[in-house]
Amino acid sequence: MVAVEISIAETLVYAGEAEEALARIDDIAASSHIRDADASASALVRVRGYALALLGRAVSAQDAVDTSLRAARQRDDRYGEALATDALIQLAENRGQLADPGLVTRRDELFRALGISAIPALLPPASSSEAGPIPDW
Repeated sequence: MVAVEISIAETLVYAGEAEEALARIDDIAASSHIRDADASASALVRVRGYALALLGRAVSAQDAVDTSLRAARQRDDRYGEALATDALIQLAENRGQLADPGLVTRRDELFRALGISAIPALLPPASSSEAGPIPDW
């Protein structure tokens, strides 16, 4: 059930409803007994980072996604690692910085190994003030 709730929050993020997504994530965290070792822990904090990024809280977003990456690696969750790594790259690019080349290489390796061709952009381009449409998959 927690995984479904996290997926709903993630959908809200991609729909541009960051405040609602963050409120849902906070409710999930408060009402469930997720431990760092749980499969949902990485996703929960990653989606929290997504919402924070959309709200312009870049430092908090970075911290959340870093935590998600550590949790995914601790569990050897390659899919979670791929998503968190991609989010860190997008956060750097949105700040007008070059992403760490090691992160880019690792993300590309994980995407190839997992058969991921692309995922939706988390943030609108730095020059845009609005998110674009949700891409068709």
